[in-house]
Amino acid sequence: MNNPVHASVDASGCVVVADSANNRVCLFSPNQLVLLRELISKEGNDYQLWQPYRALIDPASGHLYVGSNDGHIYDFRVLRKRAAVPHT
Repeated sequence: MNNPVHASVDASGCVVVADSANNRVCLFSPNQLVLLRELISKEGNDYQLWQPYRALIDPASGHLYVGSNDGHIYDFRVLRKRAAVPHT
């Protein structure tokens, strides 16, 4: 982690962290905060996530909302295996 700026907890107790300087959003286990995976990262995607500063999962819809320093709010659908895909 390099400049984690925001953390939130999803319905299962996992912690979602916006890691601003690394341009990514990570998912951590509920108890020991072990990194499970990167949900979103700047590399290898069609969108340009730049310095995320907020990340929240809506438990009702399963959407991950990411606020970015470029002035955008991104909306991703979180899949059962905790992958995130852009929602259109």
